[in-house]
Amino acid sequence: MSKFLDEGQHLAYATYKKGETDPVVWAVRNISLPKNIPWNFEERMWQIPILEDEHPQIVVKKSVQRGLTTIILAKLLQYLNYNSRTAMYTFPRRDDITDFVGNTLNPIIQNSPHLKSIIFETDSVRLKRFRAEHKGQSIESFFHLMEASVEPRMIPVDILINDEIDRSDQNYLEIFRGRLEASQDPRHYLFSTPTLPGFGIDKAYENTTQNEWTVRCGHCSEYQNLTWEANFTDRPKPMYVCVRCERELSADVIVTGKWQPLYPDREIQGYHVTHMMTPISKPPELMWAEFNLGGTRKNFYNLKLGAAYSSASGSLPKEILKAKMFDSGHGEETIPMSPGSYYLGVDQANDVHVLIARIEGKHNKIVF
Repeated sequence: MSKFLDEGQHLAYATYKKGETDPVVWAVRNISLPKNIPWNFEERMWQIPILEDEHPQIVVKKSVQRGLTTIILAKLLQYLNYNSRTAMYTFPRRDDITDFVGNTLNPIIQNSPHLKSIIFETDSVRLKRFRAEHKGQSIESFFHLMEASVEPRMIPVDILINDEIDRSDQNYLEIFRGRLEASQDPRHYLFSTPTLPGFGIDKAYENTTQNEWTVRCGHCSEYQNLTWEANFTDRPKPMYVCVRCERELSADVIVTGKWQPLYPDREIQGYHVTHMMTPISKPPELMWAEFNLGGTRKNFYNLKLGAAYSSASGSLPKEILKAKMFDSGHGEETIPMSPGSYYLGVDQANDVHVLIARIEGKHNKIVF
């Protein structure tokens, strides 16, 4: 298995090379992972460049449950420890904030003597305040949390992090970006699981350097970006293979890959994170089983490959939807208005489900 990878090894290396303020050193020393799992970069070396990336604009298109929230949070807390800045972190819904603070942020603070010593107002759900000393200077920073489904508060910020932007209100995200305009050192991080091509994180990623995880075949030395279509086969067994010699790509080859930008001259850094990059916890046979579980192809591509996906027939352009939405073969109908409020719910999965309901006092009635 690969070397240079457990907590102690990387801590020693980074401390020697970059010092105590290195983001990886700082994270390993000051942040306890959920369930007290030790830091281990054995199959997640790809996290290190993201932690240490100093670019002011970063976009991460990701699959689920790969630890990106913790990595971005560690990146933010380390920066606020050494710089007097105001940060804002947004989630799609209020419940997301409650879950994040209760299950991730507060436990990290409570389990870290250092963070407990510099963060005040830790009981507040929406605000954390930092007071620290660095090189003889006083550091005072603020960390706000907000949902991206309401009008943003008039708070100028230096750092804006938008989490799960595909599930957020896109109009409000634009307003949030405006909160960076007064900063002399603006930083903006976007990350999300994608949904449809050309929307949300997929659209943002298109304008970045587009770093893809590149591996070198141990047999023929061919360099290649990992993709499901080109590198996966189920014959004679589920495995990842080289696009050139078609021999197996071992887990060690994959985890010791490197980020390779498709457009290195672009200003915005972009990273694409997929479950294929973690072949120890998600081996090819498990990925193949999940592919065949019976869920939608879209879910597999979005959640496991971190890739936007639309059906073979293509997505429905907005112009066609507007032109055709009332052309359903029947005349216009008028629903008599009654006291109360009317609500329309539409859910797009493999089929489109529509529900119209009237709420009058404590009574609910399905209209359509």
